[in-house]
Amino acid sequence: SCVEINEREVITRDKSGKETALPADTVVIAAGLKPLTEETEKLRGYTLDFIPVGDCKRAKLILEAVRSGYDAALNL
Repeated sequence: SCVEINEREVITRDKSGKETALPADTVVIAAGLKPLTEETEKLRGYTLDFIPVGDCKRAKLILEAVRSGYDAALNL
């Protein structure tokens, strides 16, 4: 698990408790998400064409999320 992220490194801890420092100047955090369906649906009445795409519909991989936006645009 990740214990710390600082300006120079990411410190992790394994199951046995051993900590390891990994040099890093940039860290990308990709965590699971839940779609905000209720909030998304509140926007439905503001436009004629409303197509929820990506993670507002359901959490998915980035490729799938981008593809759902592409497919929606093709169907407008």
